[in-house]
Amino acid sequence: MARSSALRREEAVPAPTPITINAQDVPNPKDASIDNDGSVTFDAAHACWLYFSPVGVFGDSQGILKLNVGPNGPYSPEEPDMTVSYCVTDPNTACTPSAASASSTLRGSPDGGGNTIKVG
Repeated sequence: MARSSALRREEAVPAPTPITINAQDVPNPKDASIDNDGSVTFDAAHACWLYFSPVGVFGDSQGILKLNVGPNGPYSPEEPDMTVSYCVTDPNTACTPSAASASSTLRGSPDGGGNTIKVG
């Protein structure tokens, strides 16, 4: 049986990978994976900023993505085949992303870091 072209297009584009950020700035999941042609959405409990490393994959030219309360995105990666680290902080407050580690269980702000999105 033939399928409609709308159904074929829907299959070709992967659904966005959702990441929820709670009121303590902790993302869930902490480590996400998306395809090179995939995207990610963020559902934030409050307004917050995400800082990414390396820059140029998500966020603006400085690697900052400013989120509003509720659903944000989808955001597609600007670069393929890499792992991007990010941290979550209050608006107008800077943080530095750190690489994920097995002991990264603190909040996603400057103290904890360790949040990643694997692209590809």
